Amino acid sequence: MSTPSIVMRSDDALTFTTTPTDVIRFLALGDNSSPDVYNERLAPGDGPPLHRHPWVTWDVVVEGRIRAIVGDDTFELGPGDLMFTPPDVPHTFMAIGDGEAQIVGINPSIPNGKVDADAAATGTAAATDEKLEWIRAAAGDRYPEIELNVANFATVITDDRAGTVEVMAPLFGIPASDVDDYPHALIGTVEEICDDVEARRERWDLSYVVVQGDSFEAFAPVVAKLAGT
Repeated sequence: MSTPSIVMRSDDALTFTTTPTDVIRFLALGDNSSPDVYNERLAPGDGPPLHRHPWVTWDVVVEGRIRAIVGDDTFELGPGDLMFTPPDVPHTFMAIGDGEAQIVGINPSIPNGKVDADAAATGTAAATDEKLEWIRAAAGDRYPEIELNVANFATVITDDRAGTVEVMAPLFGIPASDVDDYPHALIGTVEEICDDVEARRERWDLSYVVVQGDSFEAFAPVVAKLAGT
């Protein structure tokens, strides 16, 4: 059985509006028909209604400013800021100020409505290479202006990288060789993880990586070692 295409050409992107001036273009679609990559342009005062869904979202503000509500919290974000929304949490955002706001979100494909082995399979290094090509094709001359990031769902500081990778591979549902360079996991000593972060920055043009809240303390030595690089 052939694998169905999940490439969406820029000229053929699925487009819809939540208001006359809130335009969303889906540049790449996930296996469960949720977006992998989308672009949303908002006129001042516009934004989607309060909503929720069973997958996580990562939204990066490219231009302008927005006011966002995630659960009980309210934030104001500007260019380069990122907003994470957990599954099933009510959220919305609105462009503020005088200029148009533009947001680029990169989301995992979650065919079962949760982060599991099927979702992990869509985040391998090879899949990320392909997603980067989608973004390059869609952005064209604007590509150098975009700040890219990846979210890490596992950050493990350990002296036994190989053994930990072997243990985690069945949980990810992918071979250990794919876990070793998996873009959404950082495993190893502080020095090994620093090398991984730098290699991924070079391979995927990353401006930064995102770690989960329970990994902040473990990741702190990596931040300290890479600061200013």
